[in-house]
Amino acid sequence: MNGARTFGKSNIVDPAIHVIEMISVARNWDIPGTIIETAALWEYKKGANKIRNEAMCFSNVLKRLHSYFSSQSCPHFFLANFNMLKVEDSTWCAVIAKELGECE
Repeated sequence: MNGARTFGKSNIVDPAIHVIEMISVARNWDIPGTIIETAALWEYKKGANKIRNEAMCFSNVLKRLHSYFSSQSCPHFFLANFNMLKVEDSTWCAVIAKELGECE
């Protein structure tokens, strides 16, 4: 986990990223940290005022990741036209989407 990452005064996003990275390793998903961080950034941008706690943030980022892997489309945070999942194996994306759907 990158210690330099910060999302604002009340940093409730980092714990969600860390837990999802640990789940990814434990389940052999091998989701790149950049994709997890991108999902967290988009989620934070969308609802920073609505996120009440770490659990809500975790749930929202998981749902966003599920959406990304289901559609095989993950827009880069700074280059929105760049799909971060375009180069990934579609079978791998489908497996991850299915397993993320079971986590919700």
